Amino acid sequence: MAINITHLSRERNLLFIFIIFSLTALPVYSAELSLEEALQQEVPIEEITITGPRTLANARRQIERAEDIQFDLFNDLVEDNEFMIVCQKITQTGSFITERDCEPRFMKTARREDGQASSPSIRRTILGPSHYVYVVDNKSNRELNDQEAAKFDQLDQLMIELGSENEALGNAILEAHRLRAVLKEITREQFWEKRSRN
Repeated sequence: MAINITHLSRERNLLFIFIIFSLTALPVYSAELSLEEALQQEVPIEEITITGPRTLANARRQIERAEDIQFDLFNDLVEDNEFMIVCQKITQTGSFITERDCEPRFMKTARREDGQASSPSIRRTILGPSHYVYVVDNKSNRELNDQEAAKFDQLDQLMIELGSENEALGNAILEAHRLRAVLKEITREQFWEKRSRN
């Protein structure tokens, strides 16, 4: 049935168009349901996005999850176990605060070998009749990083190569990088916010 709406008034045209579009936007209902019942039916929501203040703790948790995904994918793909990345929670001496520490196995091996190499060279220095100080000549983290610089370069190359070959790993690398940029932005925002209050 065709309706000629050109002879109706402007207000009636708008009302008619509104009713037509309103009816098409209603959820589909069966012949057994009345219009009121169909309007009262719940429509499932596919996604809800809640926006709130961004916190450093939340950003760090998101980075940790993204890195877990990235490192798990990388470890599944890498053939040399020395390049596998291992994460653990550590507590620094004299502190109760745990930190996340992720490093490749070759770094853990270098740290262990450095500790074993310096064990025989423990020197005992006498400070008094019953006080001793043990001096261990271990390398610092910076010295170990410098020692293993070539392997870190290989690790970077391997991560890039595997990330370009494997789409999931490539996306995980990009997501972790994006989240680190977000953390940097939040840190900057909070710094300037605190500074403007003072």
